Amino acid sequence: MLRPGSPAWRGLALLCWAIGLAGIFAPQDTVVPVAVLGPDVLLHAAALAAMTGTARLALPGPSPGAFWTALVLIAINLEVLQHLIQPSRFFSYYDMAANLAGVGLAAVSLAPLARRLGSTD
Repeated sequence: MLRPGSPAWRGLALLCWAIGLAGIFAPQDTVVPVAVLGPDVLLHAAALAAMTGTARLALPGPSPGAFWTALVLIAINLEVLQHLIQPSRFFSYYDMAANLAGVGLAAVSLAPLARRLGSTD
């Protein structure tokens, strides 16, 4: 098993963040229609879960409280910034809730691993 903080986790985290941010800030006309991919909120939740989970595995050093607080704030602000950076996109409370659900999903998914590794996450 890869150890948290390894170069492989850092590379995967960078890839997840690059893809996630590209999708979140892509112009609306370049986004695949929701009907093709399914509900947009599921995409938001999946993207934030992948981004958050890989970030925590890539950066095990920060305290759990600081890390999870920062990711909750990032999840909220990504939706706020989406429209400001890309005017063809729009703000949605549903997408913000999905972003937060993705962070929560990552936290719950990583909890058994954190206990196993002796972390306080």
